[in-house]
Amino acid sequence: MKRHCRSIFFALLIFALALPLSGAQSAKPSVEYAGLTHTALGGATLAVVDERLIVSNIGPGGLEGVLIDLGIARRVRTVWQDFSAEANFATLLQVVTLGTLAGHAAESTIGSLFVAPIERDLPTPGLAIEVNFNAIRAHSYTFEIYDDGTLVGSQTGDFVFTVASPTSPASQAWPIALTQLGGGAEPTGYILEWGTASENLTFTFPHRDNVRIAGDELRVYAKEAIAVSDLTGSELRVGDLSSLTILGEDVESLP
Repeated sequence: MKRHCRSIFFALLIFALALPLSGAQSAKPSVEYAGLTHTALGGATLAVVDERLIVSNIGPGGLEGVLIDLGIARRVRTVWQDFSAEANFATLLQVVTLGTLAGHAAESTIGSLFVAPIERDLPTPGLAIEVNFNAIRAHSYTFEIYDDGTLVGSQTGDFVFTVASPTSPASQAWPIALTQLGGGAEPTGYILEWGTASENLTFTFPHRDNVRIAGDELRVYAKEAIAVSDLTGSELRVGDLSSLTILGEDVESLP
């Protein structure tokens, strides 16, 4: 009887010790915001405060962020609080857009966007904005620049990046909104918007003899790519910020 009780005791002890380990291996915490499920990436923590989504515990390497479940969408627009005041030359923004290709059922990477300051000593300081749609076999892109909603210039070619430079310090050139698009008949690409704080923003195209075009909105489209059926998710990661405050998510779903 004593041996049986001792066995039960040790079994309960092992079970109790295993509980913290089991909890550490559980799924990342998720929160509902703007009608969408948001899941923490890396070591990030999420909290909804005053109708804002706060992404905290962000490290310097760009591993922390949030995964947004879009369901079946045509496009999604994310607006965040201007973090220019906190940004420095280690800050970065990375976006990976997920979706399905026409005629396929499995989710895959559609494209990616990378934004980071370039070195101070280069001729054109500012933010390097790089896109990649190799996953849908697009090797040519169209960059369109708008100013107050009016198209003021465009460049098309096989180059994948442009440099956004303000007259103010480069750290003030961070965009405040991002639209990811590509579902259904929608062209696949990204739209970046800047606020009023980033005045006289100029986009430079190094592979076009340093062509410079001023504006407040950049649209990048993938040309001659595999058709995208819908957008299903978005991974948004930042590096070297105390926190990222998302002010809103606006998703246009497919019928």
